[in-house]
Amino acid sequence: NITWSINPEKRAQFLAELSVKLPVTRAYDGCYWLYLADNAEKGDGIVEAVSMWESREKYDSYLDFREESGELADFDSSYYTANPTWKFMPVLMDFNK
Repeated sequence: NITWSINPEKRAQFLAELSVKLPVTRAYDGCYWLYLADNAEKGDGIVEAVSMWESREKYDSYLDFREESGELADFDSSYYTANPTWKFMPVLMDFNK
């Protein structure tokens, strides 16, 4: 999971950019599923992406891809009010099968 702290005044623009970028994320090798969510308890300044990946290595490869493209730095300077936070949660049991 990644949590973005963003400038609420730039929320619409941030979401518009993600609507183009996240389909690429979903299509990336190893991504099983991806959701973009509000954090209802934190207000308009917080947006979260929740995803499931085949492995931590596949996700790290994806992050390298985004870093090399310069997109992560562009988002940082354009939208963030704090650094994004990541939370890695290995699945212990899957009840969706």
